[in-house]
Amino acid sequence: MGSHLWDPIEVPAEMLELWLERQKANAEAAAAKKKKRKVFKCRVPNSLVEVMIARPYKCVDHDRSQEELAELTVSHRQGYILRKFIDEKKMKYEQTLIDRYVKQGYAEDEEEVTDDDDD
Repeated sequence: MGSHLWDPIEVPAEMLELWLERQKANAEAAAAKKKKRKVFKCRVPNSLVEVMIARPYKCVDHDRSQEELAELTVSHRQGYILRKFIDEKKMKYEQTLIDRYVKQGYAEDEEEVTDDDDD
């Protein structure tokens, strides 16, 4: 049988961690450069923030020990690491919006654009 689009890809966890570290380093390097920056703000509907408060995003199964992770297949470990990374980013984003809502009575989402961005 041939390769299918959704077949798992064997990528070592170390490579995934290295990729994440490089992404962080690239972001820090970009921030260090002097670029013309503009921040666009978009007000988030209060009802949406209230839903985030009532039903916060929850991570499932992110407290596995190293021993438990070692028992998983490589592809499952990679998926676990990536899912945990994404979930933590989403929780931090939602918490930022909630904090702004509590402090100001409304929340604004911010998008920073530099002169290198084409959009």
